Amino acid sequence: MSATLAHPEHPHVLAAGDCAHFLPSPLPRVGVHGVRQGPVLLAGLLARARGEQAPAYRPQRRWLAVLDLGDGRGLAVRGRWWWEGRAALWLKRRIDRRWLARYS
Repeated sequence: MSATLAHPEHPHVLAAGDCAHFLPSPLPRVGVHGVRQGPVLLAGLLARARGEQAPAYRPQRRWLAVLDLGDGRGLAVRGRWWWEGRAALWLKRRIDRRWLARYS
């Protein structure tokens, strides 16, 4: 994959999220990249249909990752900072509900 989300050997193939191997450097498998790549993927597909160059994806340098630990606690990580507990799980559920509400 290139910064345009296109396969380096097959430029007509575009991918986003966990199924994509992003170049110039691989990205961690966290949901934020797939979500933020979505609009760039759409713009790339539309650009290809018009015969234009697909736009580049510029990943965030830092992001918040929150995991549900399955026992009523969560783990939140942003850069070198992390915290765990019920508050982290509450934050994850709040973020997830707000994101899903945008598409309901």
